Amino acid sequence: MKYFPFIMMIAWFGSSLIASAESDDVQKKLKEQAEMIRQLYVTMEAQKEEISALKAKVHRMEGNQTPGHYERDASGKIVWSRKDVAAEKGKSGFLSKYGVKFYGYIKADAAYDSSQMHAGNFGHYVLREKETSGDQFSLTGNQTRFGFDIGDFAVDDAVAKIEVDFYGSNSPANKAKLRMRHAYVKWNAGDWVFAAGQTTDTIAQAVPNSIDFGYYHNRGKIGYRSPQIIAMRKVKIGETLFSPTLAISRTEGKDYDEDGQNDGADAGFPTAQWALPLTGDWFGNGTAKLSVQGHYGVERVDASAHFVDGNLETWSLGGSWILPLTKSLVWKGTVWTGANLDFYLGGIGQGVDAAKGDVIEASGGWTQLGLKVSPKVTFNIGGGIDNPEDEDLSEGKRAENTHVSTNIYYNLEQGVQLGIEYQKIWTKYVGYETAKNDRVQGTVIYKF
Repeated sequence: MKYFPFIMMIAWFGSSLIASAESDDVQKKLKEQAEMIRQLYVTMEAQKEEISALKAKVHRMEGNQTPGHYERDASGKIVWSRKDVAAEKGKSGFLSKYGVKFYGYIKADAAYDSSQMHAGNFGHYVLREKETSGDQFSLTGNQTRFGFDIGDFAVDDAVAKIEVDFYGSNSPANKAKLRMRHAYVKWNAGDWVFAAGQTTDTIAQAVPNSIDFGYYHNRGKIGYRSPQIIAMRKVKIGETLFSPTLAISRTEGKDYDEDGQNDGADAGFPTAQWALPLTGDWFGNGTAKLSVQGHYGVERVDASAHFVDGNLETWSLGGSWILPLTKSLVWKGTVWTGANLDFYLGGIGQGVDAAKGDVIEASGGWTQLGLKVSPKVTFNIGGGIDNPEDEDLSEGKRAENTHVSTNIYYNLEQGVQLGIEYQKIWTKYVGYETAKNDRVQGTVIYKF
């Protein structure tokens, strides 16, 4: 019996080891189960958020919701919200069965020109020098802009946009008129996207950052806005998106043959615009774009004093790029060639030389580097050229328009932005001296 305490100690120690091993195994299993439960919870929360978004979309399609039908809570999750119709009407002043987003900005521009410019409030080209020529000062709020996005552009299959500014034609500076910029409906059908209405020309695949409302038009940039019917196909090629686009647009023209008809409409068929853009995050700095684009149409003229019965062709072929070289530095631009481009703000606003009875061919382009210096400061420098063919021009016509420009934007608090821009512009004329201008423009913008 003298070994009994020793035997009991060994038995106790062995049973403790077994219990400990069993306890460790239980703890391990409990941890595994806890991790499985956590993962299930995360998955359930993600599915709940997706279901909420789909539910919002279905109810919106059925017309059961007022604007703001779903929102995100403080944690960022989508929360279904049934807002009271009467209360919503009191807040917004109108009702829509679809979500409506109101946006825009108020913009005040002041510009000094050392020589007279067309059109003053913004710069296209320098007017021909005369004895009465001198400097000028412009001050306007006409670029003030607002619009409505109807539906959610991020998730909806069918959306629409209406946007206007105050650059309506033939209005005094203090009595500006509304002007339609965009008015279109767009819808998605799988890999296809369709749009109908007025919007940016399909050939305008890149846009410079400019304080001047001219946006390099008639100085290197072509493409404006047109009524269009657009079809685009989205094709994924690895990490690159290929989006071939075809549009039929209104052929806008003048009445060169003086028969009382718009020569573009008189052609009897529309202009075709197309683009072949490639986009992707190729540099790891954001979305880049490369595109080839162009258009073709005709204006119909009848026999007159200056014209032979026939068609005046309008066409262009160009290439554009937007390349984020770093997180803060973006290089973009466009090169092009074409004919009869006044409607697209090319050829320095000259499409046809009535004295010669033929279209004016032109080539040109623009380029710009944009640098985000800090969250509040953005700097841009660029330039462009619009160069009509000399043999297509009669005396007094604009033969070349060149410019260089630089600007800086500074963001204040609560949506206010300040900016200043300098441009040097040279406009050559057939048979006359080159007109030159130094343009300095400042702006105050409030975005909402």
